[in-house]
Amino acid sequence: MEKMDRTTLEIENGSQVEIDFLFEGIHNDERLRSEAQNILDSYSHPWDILAEALQNSVDGIEQRWEKDQSVQPLIQIDFNCAFRTLRIYDTGIGIPQDQFREILIPHVSFKKGKNTRGEKGVGLTFICFSSNKLGIETCDGKELCSGNVAGASSWVKGNQAERPKLKDFSVRPFDGSSRPHRYFTELTIQVAERDDSEFDLFDHTQERLIHLLRTKTAIGNTGSLYGSEIGQIPLDIMVRLTYTGKDGIPGETVSVPFRYAAPHDYISKNSWLEFQKYLELRQTPGHEKKARGKSIVLRGSTEKGGRKIKYYAFASSRTNFDEISKEHNLYNGDELDITPGIFISTKRMPTGIVVPPPRTRATPYWFNLFIMLEDDGLRFDLGRKALRGRAVEMFKNIALKEVWAKMVPHISEIMPEPVGLELQREKELQELREKVKLAPSLDYAKIQYLKEPSNEQSVIAIFHELLGAGLLEGYRTYHNSAFDQYDSIVNYRIKKSKVGRNQAGVFPKDPLDFDIIVEFKYEASAILDDIEEGKKHINEIKLLVCWKLDKRKFKEEHIEIEDLEPDDVVYYGATHRLIFPNIQSIRTLDVLCLEEFLKNLPG
Repeated sequence: MEKMDRTTLEIENGSQVEIDFLFEGIHNDERLRSEAQNILDSYSHPWDILAEALQNSVDGIEQRWEKDQSVQPLIQIDFNCAFRTLRIYDTGIGIPQDQFREILIPHVSFKKGKNTRGEKGVGLTFICFSSNKLGIETCDGKELCSGNVAGASSWVKGNQAERPKLKDFSVRPFDGSSRPHRYFTELTIQVAERDDSEFDLFDHTQERLIHLLRTKTAIGNTGSLYGSEIGQIPLDIMVRLTYTGKDGIPGETVSVPFRYAAPHDYISKNSWLEFQKYLELRQTPGHEKKARGKSIVLRGSTEKGGRKIKYYAFASSRTNFDEISKEHNLYNGDELDITPGIFISTKRMPTGIVVPPPRTRATPYWFNLFIMLEDDGLRFDLGRKALRGRAVEMFKNIALKEVWAKMVPHISEIMPEPVGLELQREKELQELREKVKLAPSLDYAKIQYLKEPSNEQSVIAIFHELLGAGLLEGYRTYHNSAFDQYDSIVNYRIKKSKVGRNQAGVFPKDPLDFDIIVEFKYEASAILDDIEEGKKHINEIKLLVCWKLDKRKFKEEHIEIEDLEPDDVVYYGATHRLIFPNIQSIRTLDVLCLEEFLKNLPG
């Protein structure tokens, strides 16, 4: 008999027992459920369970390959839509007995200090809590370990009282009689439905599933994406997929390339050019036409904070992204699988993380660009689905300087005009004309803006029309910007009657004239998101100009709102004052609600 620690029971080789992997270290089931729910909540995509399982498979295979490069690396995926089951088999390094006993304990990881993708110790725990049937069988070349967990998802939801345990745990020497490989791990997972997701992994067709595997999991190895001199694939894993649809009939087993499915992989080789080749053609007399209408692929790397950041970019027409998805059946209704955007990878693996584009003058051109940025030094949250603020700004900066600056000058030249585009544009313009004409009329004859605003730009326009008509007094605009931190810098002159005389009976000269920051929103409460995200600071803004003001939304955030009487108004036309609670002081923000202001104006 072998005496084990408190995370296990005593076990004799070959026997079957239970292991309480949520061991007696925490006695309170509600605390355990809360921790399990926190792990589930840290993952937000329907493909996360696949991503975690395949990340472990690729890590295990690479660890074994480092020790023995004569082995054949293999991953077999059985995907069954009818029964909502996944079977993932890999010829990785396997899991030794002592680790097998602890692999389902939350936050226990055996990968720390190694060049592996997983590091938080919650991946297999997440898989367990996402299923009601989980089977694990593995061999590290010496011993074959197996066990299963039932009802974990039901227990988290409170539908099952018994705490899930790893049951039928057994260890026996590997004899090669029942398994073809001496090193392997096999997971059999029956995936529970998630109540918080409108998309279901098992709604994917085989085509969409393969694309998902190659763009959202470690199967989509990004090693070759950045160019042969920049990123290397250390080994090529044989990946096989057997797909069973909802009719329960399994299809033929197909091979899935162990390589990221980049947009240019879906179009013919003569329809795109490497960026350097494109420049050469453009600069060679008589060859300019060969570059026109071609999509462009840019690859490279840059140094940032002592780390090498690799990048891949694909520039094409906006309609081309849609056409690629539709041609290859990579869509589900209005949802397309191939879209422009800025995406992140690390350690040759896509993360599924999308970074919003920087604010630039030619903003629409971002819809012509697919960008992948890879940083092997990233640190993630539990679900590896969010980045810290500094990392986001770093990636925005790289996308702007390394990709945008190089490719945008050429986008208008390389994009072909699709057949019938002019007719389509005219149709869209006519629909736009009809839409704006049907909008509610402003019905205020003293300004030339005819319709009620529907966005922030319209609010800015009406504000300045009121200034030009002399209906708003004291404001003179220095600067408006859609790209700076704040919308507008305005000079404001207070009436002397608002200041009052001093003790000598004389109106003071200051403060009569000073500069203020003005923010514009269609709905006033939109400012709250900017403040919460740290984009705007309440103590720096003096006036908020909006069209509508929903008092209920401010009250929900415990922000008081006052209706201003004429004697309380500091900034001409202001209709309300927001009072933000603070431990050390009270901060206020005056609001000019244009809808209310116009109602009170004569004629």
